[in-house]
Amino acid sequence: MTRRRQAAFPTGKSFATWREEDSSIPPAIQRALRTLEWIGRAETLSISGPSGTGKSHFVEAIGHAAIDAGLKVSWFTLETLTQTITRSKVDASTTKVVQRICRSDLIVVDNRNAAGGPSRDRSSRSDRRCGLRAAQPRGYI
Repeated sequence: MTRRRQAAFPTGKSFATWREEDSSIPPAIQRALRTLEWIGRAETLSISGPSGTGKSHFVEAIGHAAIDAGLKVSWFTLETLTQTITRSKVDASTTKVVQRICRSDLIVVDNRNAAGGPSRDRSSRSDRRCGLRAAQPRGYI
């Protein structure tokens, strides 16, 4: 199985279709994040904003770039991460599942449901968050 397939990206969006000028993320910051240096430093990136502003596109493109750079990436929504951990409790494999996830260089957790829409949020805020995190030795979104 290829790294891209193992990552389980939802849509295949990459920087080839990203329009830097349309983003509210300053271009200099976009370019700095695209270097992926922050992954090697095991830094965390959290992006938030209203629905439809390109957060998921940007972080998925970062994930594709990380794979192109030879890194291992895991992509989850909050729902799929919860389901993965819950299923592992059935056969007492939680430790193995968490270790497998943490072997990724980049872990992405996108706050949207499996159908691609915004997650049901218990708060009244209208923004969504995407988290990228460099896994223990490397990076996380």
